[in-house]
Amino acid sequence: MKTILRIVIGLMVAASPAFAAADDGSAVSLVVGPTHFKDGDSITIEQVVATTPNLAVGDKVTVRGRYELRTEEKAQLCLYVTTKEAVPVPTVPSQQTEAKKGSGEFELTTRMTQPGFLHVSFYRVSNGKRFGSIYFGTEQQMKECNDSLALDGDDNTEASASTSGSPSGR
Repeated sequence: MKTILRIVIGLMVAASPAFAAADDGSAVSLVVGPTHFKDGDSITIEQVVATTPNLAVGDKVTVRGRYELRTEEKAQLCLYVTTKEAVPVPTVPSQQTEAKKGSGEFELTTRMTQPGFLHVSFYRVSNGKRFGSIYFGTEQQMKECNDSLALDGDDNTEASASTSGSPSGR
């Protein structure tokens, strides 16, 4: 009996590094940056889980939250990174979900492949234009993220930065 118990404990100890490697990270403290919504639309970030608290290149980031969509029948709700320079960043299905008029919950995941500013945003289904965003990140990232970066790509705005990975291909 003692031998079996030692074997089970040994297997559990040996397997624990494998389980730890499969861990997708832990909750990250975040700072909310520029937020732009119209006519009652909103996105609320409830939790961010990442492989490191730095939200840096290489990190896997998962965002959970709620939305309120009042201005459109439906929209794409996406987790993207706005970069300082125009850099193509591929989009993966876990970064997007359909939001329907009313309220709902979401979970979106991305891997940081470029330095930049994370945001969850609404995009119009009809033309791919962004019409509402909430930026978030570390305190230092949000000090660097200004409204001209955050507004780039929004309907009726002009700015010099680019939003990578948007549905409209920008």
